[in-house]
Amino acid sequence: MTMVKSDKSMPDYQYAFNRIDLFENEKPNWDGFGGLPASASVATEVRKFLAAVQKECIEVPGLAMGGDGSVAVVWNAYGFYISADFYGTPEYSFLISQGGSFMGSGVCPSDKVDDCLTKYLRSVFINQ
Repeated sequence: MTMVKSDKSMPDYQYAFNRIDLFENEKPNWDGFGGLPASASVATEVRKFLAAVQKECIEVPGLAMGGDGSVAVVWNAYGFYISADFYGTPEYSFLISQGGSFMGSGVCPSDKVDDCLTKYLRSVFINQ
């Protein structure tokens, strides 16, 4: 497992990194409906993204795995829902909404945090 070393200013992302390890090592049919584990490529791209977001001092996100082996990295609080979705390609797609209103979306390389996404994450989910 690759993890960014934590310092005083960065939040502890150990939970998130542990969660992606679990997803990658899940057994096929984990959900009883033919669910696939996260592939090595999905797990790698999520880890890159988590490392980039952690460096921005953003609150630790939740992670959810889809039955197709995709992984969503999610912040859902303060009236905002922000999701970055990974399918094993070198890019992720993201969606930002507030109170059910669409605020933005896009596609970005996994090792970077998109500028629009950064704007909302910093304004709402900055680690205090």
